[in-house]
This record gives sequence, C-alpha cells and structure tokens, in this order.
Amino acid sequence: MHCTKVLMLAAAAVWLSACGESSGGQDCEFETTLAAVESVFEARGCTAASCHGQEAATAPGMLDLRPGFAFDSLSNGAPQAAEINRLFPGDEQLSLLYLKLAAGTNGEALPAGISGGSMPSGGGDPLSVDELELVRTWIRAGAPEDGFVAGTGSLLKCNPTVDDDPNKIPPPDPPAIGTGLQFYAGAWALDGEAENEICFISYYDYSERMDLIPAEFRVPCDAQHGGSERECFAYKNVLLSQDPQSHHSITEKYIPPPGKEVQLDPMNPESGFKNWQCLGGANSGSSCDPTDEGACGDRSQCVTR
Repeated sequence: MHCTKVLMLAAAAVWLSACGESSGGQDCEFETTLAAVESVFEARGCTAASCHGQEAATAPGMLDLRPGFAFDSLSNGAPQAAEINRLFPGDEQLSLLYLKLAAGTNGEALPAGISGGSMPSGGGDPLSVDELELVRTWIRAGAPEDGFVAGTGSLLKCNPTVDDDPNKIPPPDPPAIGTGLQFYAGAWALDGEAENEICFISYYDYSERMDLIPAEFRVPCDAQHGGSERECFAYKNVLLSQDPQSHHSITEKYIPPPGKEVQLDPMNPESGFKNWQCLGGANSGSSCDPTDEGACGDRSQCVTR
C-alpha cells in the first residue's frame, strides 16, 4: 500500500574509481565498447544484407545492426516480436537483444511471451560465452554510445587506449499517466577514488492529484496507513534504475499515524525537517520548497538530509 502523502527516504552507498584496467595484452583496436559489440554482430553474420544489414525500414524486425546504425536502431522503435524493449540500458534481462543472443549461445528456448527465434538466425554460429558477456556487460553499464566500459578490455583480451568513463544509465522515460509513477532521487557527485554513504528525504503529495491514479487502484487505507477514512493506492511492482557506480539503494516510505500529521508537514518547524536543498542539476545546492513540484529543475530533486 502506498499512501497519498509520503516521505521517501533513500539511502545509497556509491563509489567511483579512477583506475583503468589492463589485460596484459595489446592495445584495443576499438575506441568504444559499442564498436566492439558492433564487431561481434559483423563477425556472426548479423550485418549480412539478408539479415540486419540493411535500412531498418526493410530489415527483419526493423532492426539495423550495421556499425554506425546499430545504436539508434536498438535504442529507438518498438520491436515486433514482444512487448519488451530491444535494449533496456542497465538490465539485460529486460533487453530483447540479449535474451535472443543468450538463447542462441546457451541453446535454450526463449522466455515465454517472446516470439521468433534465437540470434543469430539462419544457422549462423551463436556468440561465444565471452562475446555474450561483452554484450551483457555493455548493457549492464547503461549501453553507452561512447566510452569504454570497465571490464570489457579483459573480455576482448586487450588494453583500452582510453580511460574508463564512469558508466551512466539514461533515466527511463516516465510511465504514461494511469500506468505508473516515477520518482527521481537527484544526483550525488563524488570525486575520483572517493566513497560515501548518504541518506536523504524527498516529499511527494498526491492527495490532491488522485486523478492520476486509475480508479481500480484506489483503495481504503489499512490501519497501518491511516485507516479506511483515508485513501491509498496499490501498486504491483517497483523498478529501480541507478548508475553502476552505485553499490546499493534502499527506499523506504514514512507515513505518520493518525493525529501525527504534523510529522509529515515538510515546512512545519515542529516536523524537524529543515534545510531543503536541490540535489543535482543546474540548481544543486540552492534552497527549495519541497511542496513545489519541479522547483529544482531538470534532473534534480528537493531533499533534506
């Protein structure tokens, strides 16, 4: 159950290392991990003219895997085979590309609900275990278009000629109104070789915006969340997206018992909360009003320690 007024407490341990990697071999011929992934597609015949080596509009599944085209083709457009993204940065198990490649490498059937066959199709040799791991590591790191993902040099048995960039996962698009809600925690910057564990609070109030919640998901609150005189909404699952440099995130909700609503008023001095500031974005560090949605601007959030 998720009450209409809630304080979200987020605790995260994050680290960032400036160290590169060395496989003990020669310098890598690829300047980006994406280029190495594209080379795997070429080596396994995926970019043949009869397969995914043509304009997306005419390629099977409208997927063009040629170098220079693969990233946009994977990132954009809905797949025809299943209700699953071709590429879900950060999670290979939600990426149709990986699931089809893994089915070929492991000799397994595709998960339920995914039509078509494994990749490569047409009798082509499946990816090796290391090649599949290269694709998995790239996706897990956010499927970046640029930069060299840490750990891929050892899989390629070469030394990157550029330093590893911090892996950044693009935030997922917000769900459509009526299908879900998205909360953004804000950014926390670290210097190289630094480590930090933080806890901060953000405030959300949907008590006047229940029109965003479909009627079938509105339910009377149980005793723990204020009793049946209050209205809550139910949710089925939670998807957490965070950069790979983050070690863990723990999200909790706080809902005061009846008669203790002052504990949830972020602007009431008796609540104990103070020093609300923008976390991340262009206004990071500026004072803010947590009840003013969007007060901190893009990719930022009004929080307090």
